[in-house]
Amino acid sequence: MKARFSATPVVLGLALCVLFPLFFIGGPEWTSGLLHRSAWNLGHLLFFGLVVFTWQAVFGVGGQRQWLLLSAGVFLVGGIIELLQDGLGREADWQDVFRNMLGAWLVMIWRQPSRSVAQCPAAVLWPLRALLTTLLVLQIVPVAEVGFQQYRMARQLPVVFELYDPDAVSVAMTLRINDAVHERSGNAFNDRFNTRLVVEPGWNNYRIDLSKIESAPAARQMNMADLQRLGFFASGLAAPRSVFLRDLRLSRATSKIR
Repeated sequence: MKARFSATPVVLGLALCVLFPLFFIGGPEWTSGLLHRSAWNLGHLLFFGLVVFTWQAVFGVGGQRQWLLLSAGVFLVGGIIELLQDGLGREADWQDVFRNMLGAWLVMIWRQPSRSVAQCPAAVLWPLRALLTTLLVLQIVPVAEVGFQQYRMARQLPVVFELYDPDAVSVAMTLRINDAVHERSGNAFNDRFNTRLVVEPGWNNYRIDLSKIESAPAARQMNMADLQRLGFFASGLAAPRSVFLRDLRLSRATSKIR
């Protein structure tokens, strides 16, 4: 009788070979958006969860001995990866080691048979599943929050902010906003959003539609999902001046520009 061949471990192994180099090449740059960086970190969960799934596809689901063996292996390999990344000019993040462990543990705990009382009693198994799943949610929630913020920006909510001038004389300032593409391409003045603000004594309320920011670059549209810098500056002042920013938000309210 011929042994039945399963292609699953082969496919999983090839997927791991494709994903592994991403620990050392590619990935977010210093100009990458917060969503890109946050979502990229979740790749550690995926990769080491896939490692454990592949191991179990070949050798089967084991008990405590397998837990200890795989946990030690994932911790060791994850630590080596971080050390290599630090030596290759990439910033080591030891929280990634925790993400590696969490991804591995999630696969092991949820693939552990619920009726395997000898390996892990149900009174222990289900609290562990709840704990590890909660830790997974805590990893995903910040990424989801960043994604929701960018979704709100995509809905073109206006930027609303307030400036306070404590002096008795107004001051002219410039607000600039740019994306990552701008910072990679020479920082040309006409490749970003610029607007002149006359800040009168006291409180000043401003409202700027994001559509104006998006269409500000002369030869393209600004990438609203990858904004990098928002700044206020003034030039040609006879003496130092102070201006206070009290509020900066996206809002549906209709605020009058002063």
